[in-house]
Parts: sequence; structure tokens; C-alpha cells
Amino acid sequence: MSLIIRPIEEKELPLYSALLLDAVLWLQNRGTPLWSPEQITPDALLKMYRLEEFYLAFMKDQPVAGMVLQESDFLWHGVAEGDALYLHKLAVSRTRAGQRLGRTMIDFAREEAARRGKPLLRLDTSAKHPRLCKYYEDYGFEFVAYRHLEEYGFHIHYYQLPVDLTVEQC
Repeated sequence: MSLIIRPIEEKELPLYSALLLDAVLWLQNRGTPLWSPEQITPDALLKMYRLEEFYLAFMKDQPVAGMVLQESDFLWHGVAEGDALYLHKLAVSRTRAGQRLGRTMIDFAREEAARRGKPLLRLDTSAKHPRLCKYYEDYGFEFVAYRHLEEYGFHIHYYQLPVDLTVEQC
């Protein structure tokens, strides 16, 4: 499997949005919604994140996974201190499900955190999705906190993963 993960170009933002929509519709069909289609349009994404924070993974020039990597995250304010890279909106194309691409994306995020000198990789996810929480725990993320954010209607689990900064970085 030849996978290329890189920051996206502005013209590719609709490709990432389509990957997210694929995940949104699949989760809705399973009765476990996570995001709404309105939250993941290109315009909505650019209101929450900067273009340089988006990453896409390509196989044979086709987008197969995507994520957002941020240097800071307001949702973590008051939860934990420490320098970290924050992972958001990880999605894998349903046509590539089961091929460990999610793990590969997290591996990349962990390497990127090390490259940037960040000792932690963090993410937050819906506490109402135990399978998703277990997925991150099985990868090695440690549960940090639970929070109910009434203003957003979210029940969030916070996770972090130590990053080995002693590994030689390319």
C-alpha cells in the first residue's frame, strides 16, 4: 500500500469535506450521528480551522483519509496543561474501511507531533460513541477527562498520547 499523507491545497478542501460527509452519513445510518452535514462543508470547516491544518491521505491519487492537526484547541482549556498537537476530524473513506488507515493517520500525527517538538498528541471525541472511544484507547490513548459542554450539547471524552521526542526526526 503506497499511501501519501500531506497538507491539502485549497482546491482539495471539497475532497476532505466529501470524506467527512461519507463518514457522517454512515454514522447516521448506524444510528450514531457524530457531526451534521452542515458542520463539515468546506465553508464551515474553514470557519473552525486554518487551511494549513488540514491533511489528506492519497492512494493512487485518490483521497482515502483526512484529518486536522492543530497547535492549540480551545476545548482543552481547563482540562489539561502541556504542549501538544491536537487531532480532529479523522475520517477514512468507507471504501477503505478495515485497512488500518485510521491507525496510519494517527501514526503520522504522532510523528508530526514529534517533528514539531510536541510531547503529547491529544484528541477529544464524543462520549456517546463507546466504539470510537475504544478505538482510541486500543491505539494507546489515555483517558484524561470527561466534560459536558452544555453550550454545544456535547459529552466529550479527552484523550492524550505521549510522543517520543528522542526518536531521530527527518
